[in-house]
Amino acid sequence: MATKSAKPQAAPAAPPAAAPAPKKKSKLIPLIAVAAILLVGGGGGAWWFLHQSKAEAATEDGEKKVGDKKKPAPVFVTLEPFTVNLQDEDGGHYLQVGIVLEVGGNAVSEAIKEHMPVIRNGILLLLSSKRSNDISTLKGKQALADEIATTARTPLASFAEPTRGVEKVYFSSFVIQ
Repeated sequence: MATKSAKPQAAPAAPPAAAPAPKKKSKLIPLIAVAAILLVGGGGGAWWFLHQSKAEAATEDGEKKVGDKKKPAPVFVTLEPFTVNLQDEDGGHYLQVGIVLEVGGNAVSEAIKEHMPVIRNGILLLLSSKRSNDISTLKGKQALADEIATTARTPLASFAEPTRGVEKVYFSSFVIQ
């Protein structure tokens, strides 16, 4: 019979000594706290700046504040639509246009209302003198807006400003048929 030789058994290896775990938790908590403080502070600062700019923009008298200067809110005067025949050779085209005037304030708006028949007559004569080819392009429409502004300023001679209170002309509708 074969005998088994007794081999000395090695003692079981001791588990390796537990190395101290890195202290990630202790560094992670302050980083999270700093990030949270920055987010809350940034959000609060953004809200404050937005709230301040809205408060400065709106005043009791409807004026906008730009820097230290107050700029009055724009005043618009809407004219009744115009429908005129155009001066085309075939005579078959007409223009229907809605016009809005941007004016320098309420005093100008009132002056325009007082002179409305004269202003409408001037614009009506101006529009009916045009050809469809002249006003169908963008450049033609811009030139027409400038001419309308000049016509609308004519009866407002009492205003000393170069624009006589009529700042810009806008078209609310523009149809050539």
